[in-house]
Amino acid sequence: MRLNYPNLYEVQVYKKVNDKLILKGTGEIREAIKTYLTNKAIEYNTLLQAQQNKKNQYYQSFSAQFNFLGQLDALANPNTHNYNLLPTDYFINQIVTFLDTLQNAPEYGKQAIYGNSNANTINDKLDMIAKLLHYQNSTRPERLQQTTVAADMTEIKDSFDINQKISQVTNTYLTEGSDQGKFITPIYDTTGYEVGYINSDGEDYISSKPTPAFIKQIQSIQENIVKAKTPVNQFVESSAADLQAEVDSCE
Repeated sequence: MRLNYPNLYEVQVYKKVNDKLILKGTGEIREAIKTYLTNKAIEYNTLLQAQQNKKNQYYQSFSAQFNFLGQLDALANPNTHNYNLLPTDYFINQIVTFLDTLQNAPEYGKQAIYGNSNANTINDKLDMIAKLLHYQNSTRPERLQQTTVAADMTEIKDSFDINQKISQVTNTYLTEGSDQGKFITPIYDTTGYEVGYINSDGEDYISSKPTPAFIKQIQSIQENIVKAKTPVNQFVESSAADLQAEVDSCE
């Protein structure tokens, strides 16, 4: 029997308040991750136990046949399989182990994974995952609960608000000492922070507030710095007409 690893996108990051779904805080999402992964281990243990019971039943009924097949292929004899139940914190520990591997990898390191967080405990490390899930859903801080998949997809699209992400980036990341690690901190270049990615079908549109004055000031300063830079030994390609004009000016 093959067991697939849990999908963290199934974690309940919203809580129900009347007819609305409200995005949970980081601590609530962390506990939701732990609950989800624990329940998955229990679910798999139930399946493993059922498989164990079937194994015993099948082997006892046809032990001679299975023993014969086992001489040719050990996997053909169910009596050779032992299903050990998983510890309930198995998947939690697997995620923490994976994060520790990244932390110790030379191409990453602790700062890249956790930013300025100490990340010394399991909860601290799971907080990074919780912050990531919160960040990914921050463009929809609340939405109406729907009863069908089609209606829910429409509601997800209609509740999208890019200004929520812009506000979060402005308040959280344009502050000294707010490094959250590479998985969460928005991508930055000379024109600003990345606040969203849209895979459009050609009919989507978003409404956005005007760029804040202090952001325009930062962008203007950066543009002037870029324009002022003159790399050493820079070659500028000129057209034949430009070269001829320069020659004529020297005559």
